[in-house]
Amino acid sequence: MNWIGLLKVSIVFIIFSLIILNCQNDYPILKEESKEKFANLRFSNFKRIQYKGIGIKKWELNSKEAYIYQEEKTQTLQKIIVYNFEFKQYLPQEANFKAKKAVLDYIKNIMYLEGNAEYKDKEVVLQSDFLIYNLEKAILDTNIPVIIKRKNSEVKCLKGLYYDKDKDIQICRNPAGKMIQPQNQTKQNEANENFFF
Repeated sequence: MNWIGLLKVSIVFIIFSLIILNCQNDYPILKEESKEKFANLRFSNFKRIQYKGIGIKKWELNSKEAYIYQEEKTQTLQKIIVYNFEFKQYLPQEANFKAKKAVLDYIKNIMYLEGNAEYKDKEVVLQSDFLIYNLEKAILDTNIPVIIKRKNSEVKCLKGLYYDKDKDIQICRNPAGKMIQPQNQTKQNEANENFFF
């Protein structure tokens, strides 16, 4: 072997050594952190739309992160857990839902809203830390405090609320509220400030 061959072998050895030294654990390893364990599927920027009939939107769901649980054998959808959630219902009546976390249970046909939960339609806004919505019957229910805002009134239901829009039933458990006066009207006397909604 001549000196040129020895030089080539030395250069290859030096390059190979530098590559091996630089390939140590300097690069971060991707470790997946999951909020929900044992989910079948995980999505980010999740969107789902359900249609009725000939393409009429029934509802639309948007979230930053979604976890889907389904039956292994039949692939039947059981529940979806979503974070930073918005839900727009178009039928039977238009309504909007928002929450930090929501669980859509397809077996029970119920939606659980947690963390800054809000329901809004053309007549009322409901705010709470936790709401339960029956998707089939369109009934909202909870046993924790709820704030109801409607026109010139705001009521806090200290022990929860039952709200059935279709039957026009609203039961505020242990209400506490007051009238919110428009700026151009005179203030009413204190006897009229507390009322049941």
